[in-house]
Amino acid sequence: MQTLNGISYFDNNISLRVDATGLRVLTNDGKEDIIDQMATEINTLTIPYGKQSNIELSDGTHIWLNSGTVLKFPTIFENDIRKIQVDGEAYLEVAKDIARPFIVQTQNLNIRVYGTQFNVSAYANDKSSAVVLVNGSVGVIAPNGQEVIMQPNQLVSYSDASFHTSYVNPEKYVSWKDHYLIFDNAPISEVLPQLGRYYNLSFNIDEHSSVLQRKCTGKIYLSDDLNLTLRTVCLLASCEFENKNGVITIQ
Repeated sequence: MQTLNGISYFDNNISLRVDATGLRVLTNDGKEDIIDQMATEINTLTIPYGKQSNIELSDGTHIWLNSGTVLKFPTIFENDIRKIQVDGEAYLEVAKDIARPFIVQTQNLNIRVYGTQFNVSAYANDKSSAVVLVNGSVGVIAPNGQEVIMQPNQLVSYSDASFHTSYVNPEKYVSWKDHYLIFDNAPISEVLPQLGRYYNLSFNIDEHSSVLQRKCTGKIYLSDDLNLTLRTVCLLASCEFENKNGVITIQ
């Protein structure tokens, strides 16, 4: 279940909207039901593993939230600035407001938004944080104040107190919000952690196994049927799996 300010609400992926009167959920018949008056100034929305959600903030900014993500946001933004905090992965379409810059705060980085669409991945237990810009303009700011201004189709990662920049196909980094992943000659060692986070499971595989060097190219749909997803991965990477109580052995 997703939780807002510690209160559980939903069993399924949901769409939310925030306005001055509270938090509303979009129901299956297309109507909106208010579910929380949101008396607190700062709200915390937690997305469990295996779920994804999206939320429209009070300024019109739309955010998609991946599994295991925590979003902190105000009910109503201040008059001179808009700030949110993300621990996890989020795709944002930020509403343009020249008078009020939009700031995304993560554990290691601040992202200053100038009106744009971008993806940020900054889970607390990851060694690096990364931003992929789809269009518009953002500035990625390190703890020491260094700022990198990004261009569309650019990826900026931050690890070991250094920035690393490259040009990429943004679809590979934002497809998760549409419930599938794209890989292009990616080693299984990169594929498995993403699936483990989404499904909240662990993999049993020898760190010296040659399987970890197998390459995966193709599209993997994040199905509710875990075994179907794993069969797709093993088909792409020419391997086999065994599922015992949520522990997956790759052979």
